[in-house]
Amino acid sequence: MIQPATRHAILSYLEGFLDNFLDNFIQRFQTTQLKPRRRSAGDAKPFHIAILGPKVRPILSFERSFSTSLGTTFEESARLIALSRFAEAEREYTVKGSAPAAALTTIDSIDRRIREFGKTDSYPSLVAAVANTYRADLSPREMKVDLYVKDQTGNECFFEIKTPEPNRSQCLTVTREHLTIHAIKGAGPPKIRTYYGMAYNPYGPRKDQYRWSFARQLLDLENQVLIGDEFWDFLGGKGTYEELLAIYEEAGIVMGQNVIERLTNL
Repeated sequence: MIQPATRHAILSYLEGFLDNFLDNFIQRFQTTQLKPRRRSAGDAKPFHIAILGPKVRPILSFERSFSTSLGTTFEESARLIALSRFAEAEREYTVKGSAPAAALTTIDSIDRRIREFGKTDSYPSLVAAVANTYRADLSPREMKVDLYVKDQTGNECFFEIKTPEPNRSQCLTVTREHLTIHAIKGAGPPKIRTYYGMAYNPYGPRKDQYRWSFARQLLDLENQVLIGDEFWDFLGGKGTYEELLAIYEEAGIVMGQNVIERLTNL
């Protein structure tokens, strides 16, 4: 459950994000409109332009640009929600330490196997293979994660919060980096946990409806990935996902008319 103070903080953040994004978009849009556009081959769409008219085009352009930037709000929303339930929560957290040579060799082998065959082993078994190696010939390692949380008993969790439709490289990178965290820490669950967090499921409310091919081929969806309500409810407790959607909707109601008016007056 999202606490009233957290709800207010998220709502204020979203309103500020939307207002700033709108200001920056309008400035970019007006500058682009004043300059002659160089179109690449196959980019001309005279019928689209003719039928939409000058009032609608800025709104559609805004939506395309906004969809890309909205993902950044998930990280801050996650941090604010986690703060009300965990002892610590931090964005862009730097993981520093040393990993044993045996673990790094194992990670290289796992990476090659996934690249060639896709996922063949459960993520917990990969974590165990890396975390339980003999700690000798240590090498320094450093990386950043999107979100770090620590509970009241000292257990730590590291998240990448990325698109629900990652490309091949993103899938491979997240597995490699998260296994490296386990190598540095020399531990697995429950002391150290790593997840790929997806803010929503574009294919439906249930995890078994998820269909993105790269993720299904390269990631252990059951043990490595938290999607939609799984992710948000892990951070804030049961019902957090639905409550957060309601906050986003409220921000849209508060700011929506202002957005439409400013865009249609361009």
